[in-house]
Amino acid sequence: MPKTIDRDEVQRLTRQGAQLVEVLPGKQYRELHLPGAINIPLHSLDQESVAALQKDNPVIVYCYDAAWRLESLGFDKVFDYVPGKVDWLAYGLPVEGEQAEFPMVIDRMERDVPTCQLDDSLAEAKRRAEKLGFNLCPVVNKQGIVLGLIREEMWKDDLDVSAESVMQLGPITFRPSYSVDDATEFLSKHDWGSALVTSSDGKLMGIFRRELSAEKKQIPKSEIWA
Repeated sequence: MPKTIDRDEVQRLTRQGAQLVEVLPGKQYRELHLPGAINIPLHSLDQESVAALQKDNPVIVYCYDAAWRLESLGFDKVFDYVPGKVDWLAYGLPVEGEQAEFPMVIDRMERDVPTCQLDDSLAEAKRRAEKLGFNLCPVVNKQGIVLGLIREEMWKDDLDVSAESVMQLGPITFRPSYSVDDATEFLSKHDWGSALVTSSDGKLMGIFRRELSAEKKQIPKSEIWA
C-alpha cells in the first residue's frame, strides 16, 4: 500500500536516492516540476514507460492514482506526496522548468517583518511595525499562523485596545510561488502597497511590497545572478 508523505519526507528520501515521478501532462511538467523529477504522464503509465525506473528503489509521486498504479506494476516502495506540487511551490522550495527562470514572490519578499499576537496592544503593534519601517503588522499565533492584520490607520485612535479587537480578518495573502509580475499587477489594480506572504498552511513567510518590486524589471534569474 502506498505511503503518504509530506514535503520534508520528500526531501529526505530524494537525498537518499529516491526516484521522483511527475505524472502530469508534458506541458505542465516542462513549465515547472520538482528538482530531478522525470515525466511519465498518467495515461501512459505502464510496464514499458516505467522500465527506466528501478523497482528496488523508492518511488515518489504526487498523485493518488499513480501511486496505486505503480504498486500494481510491481513497485513495493511507493510514496504519495499528497499535498503535491502546489504545496511544494507554496513553501518556495527549489523547482525546475521553463517558468522557474522567472522571479517569484519569494525572491522579492521581505523576511524581516513585524508581528504581534492577539493580546498585544495596538501601541505594541505600532512600535514593532515602525521599528522595521512598515505601516502594518501581521497578527499571528504562537505557530506563526496569520490570524489577522493591523494597518496604520487602526493605530491612530485608541492605542490601549488589543490587536484582536480591531484587526482585519482574513487579509489577502500571496503564496511565495506567485509570479512577481502577477503580484505587482494585483496590488496596483487594488491600489494596495503590500500583501502578506504565507505558506500553504497559513504560516507567515514575509511581506511583498509593490514599491520595491516595481523598481526591478522582471528578468530571468539566470541574468539576475550572473
